[in-house]
Amino acid sequence: MGKETVRTSHCRTILVAAAAGLVDDGGAVRRAARSLLVNLASTIDQYSLITYMPTLSAHIGAAMTHTSSIVRIDTAETVAALAQVQPLAVSTATALVR
Repeated sequence: MGKETVRTSHCRTILVAAAAGLVDDGGAVRRAARSLLVNLASTIDQYSLITYMPTLSAHIGAAMTHTSSIVRIDTAETVAALAQVQPLAVSTATALVR
């Protein structure tokens, strides 16, 4: 297995695990998930990140429709933070959701 294949596999695993934390009941967990997502997104080439956006968008969509308003607010802050480090990926994800 090549280095890029291993990196891609690990990135997908980490992104999915972090995105799942967006709907956690604990605010500290949601903040840690946001931090991990933003830090990871800032290290990935924007075109590579786009390949992860359908999965990430599904988790963000679930968090944005959560029954808890604080979860929805935290998720909106996460999307804003992601947009600062990866504007192209976030705009592509927005287009996918529409």
